Amino acid sequence: MSIEKEVFMKSLINTDRLIPFGFTQEENCYYYSELFHDGRFSARVTVDEQGSLKALVWDIDSDEEYLPVRIDTATGEFVSIIRQEFTEILEKIHTECAIPQSFLYPQANRIKELIKLKYDEEPDFPFKKLSDYGVFRYPDNQKWYALIMNIPFNKMFSGDSEEIIEILNVKIRTQDRNTLLNTPGIYDCYHMNRNSWVSILLNESLSDERIMELVDVSRDLIKGNATVPTVSNIWIVPANPHYYDIDTAFLKKKGVVWKQSSAINKGDIVYMYVGAPVSAVRYKCIVTEPYIPYEYSDENLSMKYLMRMDVIKEYLPEYCPFAKLGEFGIKAVRGPRRVPANLDEYLNAYER
Repeated sequence: MSIEKEVFMKSLINTDRLIPFGFTQEENCYYYSELFHDGRFSARVTVDEQGSLKALVWDIDSDEEYLPVRIDTATGEFVSIIRQEFTEILEKIHTECAIPQSFLYPQANRIKELIKLKYDEEPDFPFKKLSDYGVFRYPDNQKWYALIMNIPFNKMFSGDSEEIIEILNVKIRTQDRNTLLNTPGIYDCYHMNRNSWVSILLNESLSDERIMELVDVSRDLIKGNATVPTVSNIWIVPANPHYYDIDTAFLKKKGVVWKQSSAINKGDIVYMYVGAPVSAVRYKCIVTEPYIPYEYSDENLSMKYLMRMDVIKEYLPEYCPFAKLGEFGIKAVRGPRRVPANLDEYLNAYER
């Protein structure tokens, strides 16, 4: 794997940050160069219109690319120093200009965003030893309908290549199996039942639109029998008290700001569920102003918009703890989700 790929793994270049960093723009590409090692070398970086980054080390004295930094077997002291200084420049660009992503490759991250936009559902990462494997679940029964995973090429295809690829596993109608397997980019499922699941290679061989059609089918197949009906404009939203002091923030009652969910609109009701150690619904709010531009990202959170809410009711933790949510069919609160009608009735009945 190249130095650039290692540094910018699971990252998206934010082109709005390139010029403030020091890049220049010519047509649709961005360019940056920086001298290092006492001016004897130059790091030359290009970001194209798709946000793909390429870089090289230029030897000033010989006026040509210094290729030893690309050769794994070149381990001498001098080349190791040049490689390290070049890497530090790339890491500086990464810190200032990149946004963390859930998955390795662009199509995987686009599919994740399309699922969030359509269903307001995000992946969870339940495997400690395989922390990059993202599972998408149907909220009412918590069954998987999609799994994004990255594996070495030779785990799935013939050959010796250990290049990391990213695949999406989805459930299919058995009668569609033969047709799907004759489609470029769709293969026998890796590590799941091959009769009812397929693997899609996320390398742009299949369009996002076609992949989402298969995601839709998979999600419909795992729904099973419908559980309690949900209410379209009433939500339960999780908050992690380890990252955010929610009780202090919600003291002012009016104008509380929170990360915008793509499907929540003005006038919607939001029940705030505070995670462990509280593990209970604590506030009922009404959204007064959605989609307030606000760009922020760190290792735990990324957002582009905020929503403003007023608190209209506060609950004691013992009234609706996590165990109580289970009685209404909610087994997990990993992201914003619609509230069952009977849970809304229960929370509305609270008097303090």
